[in-house]
Amino acid sequence: MYFKKIDKILFFLPSFEDGGAEESIISLANQFYKKKMNILFLVGNTNGKNKKKIEKRIDLINLNKDRLRKCFWITIKILKRWSPKVIITTLTHSNLFFCFLKIFLKHNFKLIIRETNINPPKYKTFSQFLKFSLFNFLKKNLYNQAEYVIAINSKSRQELISLGIDKNKIKIFNNPSIKENFIIKAKKKIPEKKLISKDYILYVGRLASHKNLDFLIKTFYKIQKKININLVLIGQGGETQKLKNLANQFKIKQKVFFKKYNFNPLPFMKKAKLYVSFSDYEGQPNAVIQSLGCGTQVLLKSFEGLDNKLKNNYNLTILNKLDETKAEVIITKKIKIKRKKFFNTKIIRLFSEKQFADKILKLIYA
Repeated sequence: MYFKKIDKILFFLPSFEDGGAEESIISLANQFYKKKMNILFLVGNTNGKNKKKIEKRIDLINLNKDRLRKCFWITIKILKRWSPKVIITTLTHSNLFFCFLKIFLKHNFKLIIRETNINPPKYKTFSQFLKFSLFNFLKKNLYNQAEYVIAINSKSRQELISLGIDKNKIKIFNNPSIKENFIIKAKKKIPEKKLISKDYILYVGRLASHKNLDFLIKTFYKIQKKININLVLIGQGGETQKLKNLANQFKIKQKVFFKKYNFNPLPFMKKAKLYVSFSDYEGQPNAVIQSLGCGTQVLLKSFEGLDNKLKNNYNLTILNKLDETKAEVIITKKIKIKRKKFFNTKIIRLFSEKQFADKILKLIYA
């Protein structure tokens, strides 16, 4: 695909925190750098592990601010001095920030925002209700300032339309879940031999309440009575201690391994007997996609907006609702299956960095 180079594309993130949204924007900037495009990366602060993933030769400005509101005036100065033709950002608060700046500056830059926030099926706390209500109010009044809004699935698109966002501006794009050298990275050896000394069930991601990891541990407790298998949880979050206590309560702590997020979890996915995700809601489940790309079997609780490209995958089994008995039966059956694994080239292609970058380029030049 050939495009005449556009002058000055600015990327923005509030930080390099360890998240899929941040990783997607970094991936896009890296792809554009390879295409020799004139880019500038603006970041509120450089905290977070994702800093290691950005191409070192990209021009980077660190605002060194711990709050987005503190970035306001210095960002205005940079925009006036650099005069970008296109600005690309993600995360709701950053999206709102640049939509407001577009009004405030009356600047003629093209704004492309990527929406990652999806309303939960039900609010667990009043503060969560207030947070989402405020975000929805601000989106309704500001998001139409953007030229394009990238939705991560059909549910996200429908929510945006219901808020009055022009449906012609909304595009559903697959996440760049599959990064460069995916197969090479997945084939790397795992140094933690104890974790892989026997077959294991795997989860990778935030240890948060809506991920229903307590349900997973309770189900695993029943399974491990019949089959000699471990459970590996890779990630951090507010539920960590609660989950460790639950494993202790069931007296299975020697079979449940907690590991902080690994810079390269792909070898764990490739070697896992089964990957599981019981989340109440998702945008686009990167770890599920990566596990399918590795040829690993996946058990996934259904959620609104689940991509049809995933639904039809032969290694994916969908659980319609949380049911311990049903989950136990499916997991037991899956981990007893013995077969060779093959990388899924279709998944690797559909969710690659390249396909994501090419789609964004088309919007830039539209």
